[in-house]
Amino acid sequence: MTEQWPFEAPPHATGGVNVVYIGADRALWIFDDPTCKVVKYDLEGYPLYARGALGDWPGGFWNMHGVSVDQEGNLYVADVSNGRVPKFRPRPGANPVYLVGKPVYSAWK
Repeated sequence: MTEQWPFEAPPHATGGVNVVYIGADRALWIFDDPTCKVVKYDLEGYPLYARGALGDWPGGFWNMHGVSVDQEGNLYVADVSNGRVPKFRPRPGANPVYLVGKPVYSAWK
């Protein structure tokens, strides 16, 4: 069976999803180009959390075209129009609900 999720409900309205990522926590993250937001969804398609903004400052995005998460939970984003790949390290004691999930370990073997 094929399912389709409409990405239309504000404030998570999207129009150009460049990257989709599912980590070991089984949450789905989209990296949306027009809104420059990183949005967390559950696997039923309900938005849970969003962050990000258009900008060239640390933490801002402009044209996200690739992501990766390492086994320590560091997030790397290919921020194309800013010409950089920022690394986001989780703060000690950070709430895992707001972190992009670590990769599925079997994919690293």
